[in-house]
Amino acid sequence: MPTKKVALIHPRNLIRSWSRVFAAHFDASTPPESAQLDNAVEWVNKAVTAGAEYVVFPELYPGPFTPEADCFTLDDTIRAMCDAAKAGQAWVVFGAAEEEEGKLFNTLRIASPKGDIVGYYRKRIPACGEPWSPGEGIAVVDCGGLKIGLAICWEAWFPEVGRTLALEGAELIVYPVGALIYELTESWRTLVHARAIENTAFTAASINLFGKEDGICSVFGPEGVLAQREGEGFVVAELDLDRLRWMRSIDEEMVIPKPYKAIPGPARSLPLPVVETLLEAKKKYDAAGLGR
Repeated sequence: MPTKKVALIHPRNLIRSWSRVFAAHFDASTPPESAQLDNAVEWVNKAVTAGAEYVVFPELYPGPFTPEADCFTLDDTIRAMCDAAKAGQAWVVFGAAEEEEGKLFNTLRIASPKGDIVGYYRKRIPACGEPWSPGEGIAVVDCGGLKIGLAICWEAWFPEVGRTLALEGAELIVYPVGALIYELTESWRTLVHARAIENTAFTAASINLFGKEDGICSVFGPEGVLAQREGEGFVVAELDLDRLRWMRSIDEEMVIPKPYKAIPGPARSLPLPVVETLLEAKKKYDAAGLGR
């Protein structure tokens, strides 16, 4: 099977309502937020021109971030991203907030080369201070022979999320990030790489850029870094699915030299009693008043 080419977008976000939650600064030289959708379409075009078959944006990009206040609507975004995906014959993973029955949800969608929505996920574990209601369920979507698992931002800090997606067959797990992680950047990058190693999966994370942050824009495989950059732009990584699937199909051997740089298929060796023990421990943790 040929490699799959994934572009990870690392854009500067223009939506002013982000400053209600984050310490985002916009000066007089910042383009108006009305340019955000045009920018998103242009990023898709640039990525496709660079050979990408899949395009992944950061958390809540292009938006809206505040549905009732921002200058374009969720319908505008869905239409623009579906049109761009169809025009470029690419799969596009993009984010937006949406309101339903008085609740706000942080969502990811996947637009297909046919120009329709084929994947949908609501963030299940909102971070401290965020306005989002928790979603339900998980999403692993077969996108033209690549199974993509959807997670959002600090859900990368919960190994159970990535493991669940991998057990459901995800080969690429995306962790689009919100904004302003600064001192956490190296830890964040390490965690996203760890999710690739422990799940024998590809992982990807990029962030919305505000102010002077260099951000995080990284694609990992279980055996190392596939693509990475700082600052505004994008990277394109080649995902070798044949090798990934081979590593998932074999067991660790005590041989030298080893034919791999990460232990293959650890999930295959996970005994059910271990999982049951973890679930029981979680129940006790919650009963003690320590859970969320």
